[in-house]
Amino acid sequence: MDYLLPTGPAASSCIASIAVDDGFAFGAPDLSLLRTDDPARLRAIYRSIFISPGLSAPHYADLVQLVRAGGVIERFVALGGVAVIHVAGSAGDQPNVAPGGVSYVAQPAHNSEEIAQPGHLVVTGAGTGGVLLQASNFSGWAPTDRGWLANLPPDAVVILRNADGPSLIEYPYGDGKVLVSTLNLCANGEQGPDRPAVDNLLKYGRFFFGSARTPAATLTATPSPTHTPLPPTPTPSVTHTRTATPTATPRPGDVDGDGCVSGADIEAIARLLFIQSRRPVGASDPADANRDGFVSAADLTGAARAIGPGACP
Repeated sequence: MDYLLPTGPAASSCIASIAVDDGFAFGAPDLSLLRTDDPARLRAIYRSIFISPGLSAPHYADLVQLVRAGGVIERFVALGGVAVIHVAGSAGDQPNVAPGGVSYVAQPAHNSEEIAQPGHLVVTGAGTGGVLLQASNFSGWAPTDRGWLANLPPDAVVILRNADGPSLIEYPYGDGKVLVSTLNLCANGEQGPDRPAVDNLLKYGRFFFGSARTPAATLTATPSPTHTPLPPTPTPSVTHTRTATPTATPRPGDVDGDGCVSGADIEAIARLLFIQSRRPVGASDPADANRDGFVSAADLTGAARAIGPGACP
């Protein structure tokens, strides 16, 4: 199943309704019951655990036990799962709310976020069926967040930040990964201004196959460019024969090396970005479609522009 969505936190019913709208399969036990469950059993059933915001003091007490070394969520992630933990709540500062010792500083709240990683798939929605998010999507939630995160692991990537610190981070843990946020999701109901962000987080958090280091098949929110009908070819041209000189420079965007930029190449770039949102590459790497020396979300756009008449030799 896609998700384990524990009930109890104030926003859990809203998040569950959105998960239903998005077509996800999930289980919904009470958060307090997870402490006695078997993480290996849960990992065999679920891809991801999603902790909703709106935590009370008893919820934090449960969460600290679940994420400590040997706790159910800590082991679930180490075994290859994903934990998406929203720590915003009503009981003040909280230490050790995520695997690795991440802490939550509850004040001050903020009404806007800076996108620190514009190429991250949570933001772009690329390949997961999400949508492209702008800074305006993280403004005016009244408030948008309820504090910031401290004691980050050294390999944490800050996706969003506010004026005081990180508000959404991601980091690897064992064979899995963890996302932690202070975002005030569902404060305005299922159709509030945060709905695109909730959709993207849900779609990204279960986007893998096997372990969290292996992205799943690429999805698109709109029809893929490969669905565009092309003029019929009466007879295969000799130029379609794969006899190109092996030393030829790869076509920008042609990741699979078939001599043609297609939707399959966009999927391949999206898979690379799922594992690392921005990475330096060599000058002739075909995944660097815009030839700026990095594989990033901009290369998804560059590869998409290369699709169409004249894109194939």
